[in-house]
Amino acid sequence: MHRLAIALAVVAAALGLRFGTFVASGSDSYGYVSQADLWLKRTLILEQPFNGDAPWRWANWTLSPLGYRPGDRGGTMVPTYSPGLPMLMAVFKAAGGERAVYVVVPLLGALAVWLTFRLGLAFGDPQAALLAAFALLVSPAFLFQLMWPMSDVPVLAWWLLSVVLATGGSRAHAGLSGFAAAAAILTRPNLAPLVIPIAAALVMLPPGRATHASPLPYVTREGAWRAAFFVLAMLPGPVAVALINNHLYGSPLASGYGSFSTIYAWRYAWANVVNYPVWLLQTQTPFILLALAAPVLLRRAGLAATRRLAVLGLAFSLVVLLLYLWYTPFDHWVYLRFLLPA
Repeated sequence: MHRLAIALAVVAAALGLRFGTFVASGSDSYGYVSQADLWLKRTLILEQPFNGDAPWRWANWTLSPLGYRPGDRGGTMVPTYSPGLPMLMAVFKAAGGERAVYVVVPLLGALAVWLTFRLGLAFGDPQAALLAAFALLVSPAFLFQLMWPMSDVPVLAWWLLSVVLATGGSRAHAGLSGFAAAAAILTRPNLAPLVIPIAAALVMLPPGRATHASPLPYVTREGAWRAAFFVLAMLPGPVAVALINNHLYGSPLASGYGSFSTIYAWRYAWANVVNYPVWLLQTQTPFILLALAAPVLLRRAGLAATRRLAVLGLAFSLVVLLLYLWYTPFDHWVYLRFLLPA
């Protein structure tokens, strides 16, 4: 099974490298790729020399290219996108040259497929683990985003890595899980609340990978220590985001996308409640709904600890969905990319 899972991961990387774009041809991709250059130049604030010469209103906005916005200081512009992916792209570009930035997403896509298999093994069934990895590989949302230098597949890979490490059972695994969560938060800060179900898993799951355990929650001092290690290792992520936001936008709580109220609103909820389930069923088929039955089936099988892992997994997915239910709505299925971590 492990060899087949590795083969699926290799297929994911091959698809991304063969059919993916090697051009920053859209607003998102240009924003990420060009920001990688800024990290290599050690400055995220660019001068906007023509700002004072333009006679029309809001010239500072119209002179900022896609992926950028006027800086907090007049006559400057700054990137709007989160720094995690551009920072990783900068490392690849420094090591491998211009085209290396486009290798990042295919490689992290391969890692996501492999980690899906590893997470399935935590449930104790290699066949189910392989099926899960294959289901991710053929998911339309995953395949579509695998072709673009954007943050959707990377943030999926980082959160998957955090979850898989959290099932390891030791304090070392918990700390490494925290580092992966920090990378995920740097990549997409609005998903930071996902640390809550992971911390709960570290507190409640038994040590190691035991699946035949007491039906009672396994809450011990060791579980609290694991959660503490996770939180301490995770904190550099949100702290770095706050410092970068303060540097670029004048406030730790600001973002390149605008104010909180312009991005989130309760009035958006109904459109998203309709869109996301319809898109899921259209692209994934009703097969995906079988996930909801996992806790019941595992309880009948007497796998108490594994059932808790399934419940926490569904809680993780629910948090992702809730974070986007009141997010600005869109009108095309490709925006299922927001739900990829689920």
